[in-house]
Amino acid sequence: MFGELATAPRAAILWADVGAAVEILALMTHPEHQRQGLMRALGPEFFTHFTGLKSEVWLEVHAANAPARRLYQVWGFAQVGERPHYYGPGQSAILMTKALPSPA
Repeated sequence: MFGELATAPRAAILWADVGAAVEILALMTHPEHQRQGLMRALGPEFFTHFTGLKSEVWLEVHAANAPARRLYQVWGFAQVGERPHYYGPGQSAILMTKALPSPA
């Protein structure tokens, strides 16, 4: 888990090490702190943490989750695939990836 270093973190990213890449499994923001830009700010810190350690970050998102897809695009993710009916009939998963820079 990657999140704020605090007694009561307000936002966190659950991730898995998948070899040369990191896979984001879930984003979590405490309900009292949603819509404050915490996750938008936490993402770049997450990517910086893995720069030089991993080559890319992967995730999947429900095709109908427009707010999440916008956030991932702001973070620099690109759609690389789709899993039709992954969440049920007519409910696709969108596969996205973001390359991480090599260390300077």
